Amino acid sequence: MLNDGHYFNAVEEAYKVVRKKLKDVSGKEKATDAFCNSNFDKIFGHQPVDDVEKDFFEGVKFLHMAIQFLRNEKAHTPARDLDKNLAIHYIALAGLAYDLINRK
Repeated sequence: MLNDGHYFNAVEEAYKVVRKKLKDVSGKEKATDAFCNSNFDKIFGHQPVDDVEKDFFEGVKFLHMAIQFLRNEKAHTPARDLDKNLAIHYIALAGLAYDLINRK
């Protein structure tokens, strides 16, 4: 879709993939529900070992919360023109969010 110029749809699809992966990993699609302490084992493979890792886990949580809320806007508005550069940034954000919960 990105190569076809359908930037809005490419971003929306990227966010769907991230949310599906989060649901597959944690049992919850919404980041606001998925990232509770009891799910850290499911998402990261273990509980944080120190404050630095706890901060990292929190950062991943907030990244996924951003995906959740940015996708909500895309899902509830008609597709519109979106700058290619901005679309690439959105998709890169989705890629990072996906990779950070896919690397136990």
